[in-house]
Amino acid sequence: MATRAYQSTVRQQAAQTTRALIVDAAIALFNERGWSRTTVKLVAQEAGVALETVYSSVGNKTDLLKAALEVSVVGDYEAAPLADRPEFKAMGEGDFESRLAAVPAMLSAMYGRSVGIYRAINEAAQADPTIYALRQELHTLQRVDTARGVELAVQRKPTQTEIDGVWALISFETYDNLIYSAGWTDEQYKTWLVDILAKFLRGGPQ
Repeated sequence: MATRAYQSTVRQQAAQTTRALIVDAAIALFNERGWSRTTVKLVAQEAGVALETVYSSVGNKTDLLKAALEVSVVGDYEAAPLADRPEFKAMGEGDFESRLAAVPAMLSAMYGRSVGIYRAINEAAQADPTIYALRQELHTLQRVDTARGVELAVQRKPTQTEIDGVWALISFETYDNLIYSAGWTDEQYKTWLVDILAKFLRGGPQ
């Protein structure tokens, strides 16, 4: 029994390692090449595994994109969602300025890992109903997390206008436009976001 249990554990660990190699390869390729120029075959080659292994370990191209998003958003393979992580909870710690500073600190790290994944989702959503549905689901989850984050930052129940406004300010599109289109530095983005969030949210009780 002990031998079988050990062998089962070894197989599970090997399967997890293989899956991580595949998802890491997918993250790199989607970030670099986008949706249309990334193929399952390329992911297999990048990961150094057989094509069949990609399908059995992760799934098809859509599954690869979903897995790439999940991992790139949080930055690791732990099961804990973003809202349960220290960088998210930091938005409720310290004084008002410290709580606001935690927002761009989290976002710049997250978008730095996942900017190409979000672009790939927007690209694929134009023609793929499954990815379109994924993007809509993602927006819903983002709004829920935004409401939680704003409540942590302002230490009160936020208004719907505040939630909607912050959701727009902290969106991937805003980050992408400022960093990659306008050429802002990471520090410029962080300073701007703290400043504009402070002006937008300071109207209510702190």
